[in-house]
Formats: sequence, structure tokens, C-alpha cells
Amino acid sequence: MNYQKNLSRNPSLSIGIPTLNEESYIEGILSTFLGTGYDNLIEVLVCDGGSTDRTREIVTRISKNDSRVKLIDNPHQKQVYAFNKMIELAKGELLMIAGAHAYYEDKYVEKCINLHKTTDALNVGGPTKLKANSKSQAGILLAWYSKFGNGGAKHRNPSYTGYTDTLFPGCYVTAALRQVGGFNIANVTNQDSEINLRISELSDFAHYIDSDISVYYYPRDSFSSLAKQYFRYGRGRYLTSIKHFPSIPLRGYISFIFLWFNITLVTLSLTNLIAKKSLLLYPILISLLFLELFSTYQKYLKSKNDWYDLHNKPSFLTIVFKATIALGLMHFSMGIGFTFQLLKSIFTMKTEW
Repeated sequence: MNYQKNLSRNPSLSIGIPTLNEESYIEGILSTFLGTGYDNLIEVLVCDGGSTDRTREIVTRISKNDSRVKLIDNPHQKQVYAFNKMIELAKGELLMIAGAHAYYEDKYVEKCINLHKTTDALNVGGPTKLKANSKSQAGILLAWYSKFGNGGAKHRNPSYTGYTDTLFPGCYVTAALRQVGGFNIANVTNQDSEINLRISELSDFAHYIDSDISVYYYPRDSFSSLAKQYFRYGRGRYLTSIKHFPSIPLRGYISFIFLWFNITLVTLSLTNLIAKKSLLLYPILISLLFLELFSTYQKYLKSKNDWYDLHNKPSFLTIVFKATIALGLMHFSMGIGFTFQLLKSIFTMKTEW
């Protein structure tokens, strides 16, 4: 199917922000976007899932001073429903989806608009960048940036500029979002990758990243919350893989393969079906892991001063130790989540969350 984005010279822009108890962040994020220099931002849709803190009060107060801010109800609470509600209501030719917990640099909006003017992409933005304010977050950040953690995904390379297979959040052509039917509500997680696969069917050059566009996130601040997050990611990845096989990149299956390779290797070794010497593979893998983490640290973190928000940055060895734990949790948890959803689908005969 051929698809032309057919935007006007100065395309109108809607920004959509899903929220649930974001009183600590919502005023700052709204201030950032309302202060943009782009003169055709026509609305900021805040789709709230029933906040019980001051989020709604803050949004209502700001909307009285700036009519572009609109508070929308999301009775389902889950983000995927908020995304679809915003797609339904957006009046802009472009819809930028934004996270309340993210930090957007100056001119983020203007740079995204410029990419729409200079590329054929239907979705544009910057690579995902992380910040840390604790030792655990620093380790998770290093794990995220390493090839063992991201599988070579272009949208998780902070230095990459060019076309990619996915990115999120992004600034989308609204008509493209509607043409593919919005987000799949079966994907409580991994919904960004799933919709971007469908958008890729509209164009061979659907998604574009510019490393000069910076949006920062703070990763989970504990290993337990990281494990829960990646378990859910694994479930979502399975649902996406069923819907889009064989379009899923190999990296989407790495955690599942990693989990069952380790289970099989250790089981066969302990039952003497293979030589216990095969377990010597692990010291080799750990050595390769250390070299990769060292290379990643040198490339992305050593000379950068903006990735750690507190004084007294942790030592390299501390970060590597934390990153090693984080990588293990990420892959095992995601593999378990993938396996759980696979077994659930087999026993229930339904491919849904």
C-alpha cells in the first residue's frame, strides 16, 4: 500500500500525554510543551486514567489560562486506551505522544517538525536516552545501552541518526495512526513496537531518528521493579510476535532463546547428559560481557557529564556489577514473561493479555 503523508507547509500539531497520578511531573511537562517556539501547536491532550492525587487539579488550572490544554478521561486506566482516545480526538495533522516522566530538551518540538518536513517518515523522534540518580539506575542504564541489552536496536543507540524499524515515543502523522486502526488493545505492553510494525507496512521508510533530538527517561530504580517491568515486556513481545511473525527482528526472541538455552544447558550438565565442562562457557560469556560493558561505558558514559544527576558518580566497577545483574534480570524476566504468555495462549486458546 502506498501512503503519502501529504502535510501542509506548517503542519498543525497535537500533543498527547497519558497520565495517572503524575502531580510531581505534569506541570513541568506542560510548561515545556506550551513554551515551544512552534507556532502551530493547537492542543495538548492530557488523557487521565483516574488520578487520585492533584494531577487533574493541576491540568484544570493550567487549562483555564491556556485553552490548548484539554483534560480527557480514560476510564480504562491502561495507557493503550489513552493512546487510542488521543488518536480519536486529535485535531492536528501530527500527533506527538509524550510521557509525563520524560525530560524533553529545548526545541524538541521544533526539531521533530523539521524532520517531518525534510524526510518521508511517518513517525519521527530521537533515540531513547536515559539518566540515572542512583547506583542501581546507573547499572540499568549501562545495561540498556550495551548490545547485550538492546540487541543492536537503532532506537536505543544515542548516537544513531537515520531510518529505523521503530521508535517511541514519536511524533506521528495522525492520518497514518488512524489508517492502521490505532494501538492494539491486546498489547498492554510492547504496544509501541506493534503499531510501528503496522505503520511500516504503509511505507518502507516509516520511522526516522535524529540523535540531535533528546528526550531522557529515568529507568526503574530497583532490580525488583526492573524484573516486573521486563516480565510484562516479555508478555507483550509474545503477543506482538504472534501477530507479526516473521516480521519481528531476531532481537525480539533473544530473551526467550537465552532463558531456555541456559535452562537446557544447566539441566543437561547436572544430569550428566553432557559434560560438566560445558559450563565453562559461562566464564567465557562473562568475559565477553565485561568487554562489551567496558566498551559501552567508554563510548557513551565516560566523557559525558549529563547522564548521572547526583554528585559522586559510582565507580566503573560498581556500575559494571550492577549492569551485570540488570542484564541477567532483563533477559530472564523477559524470557519468563514470553514463556508465560505462550503457555497461557496454548491453554486458553486465546492470544490476549
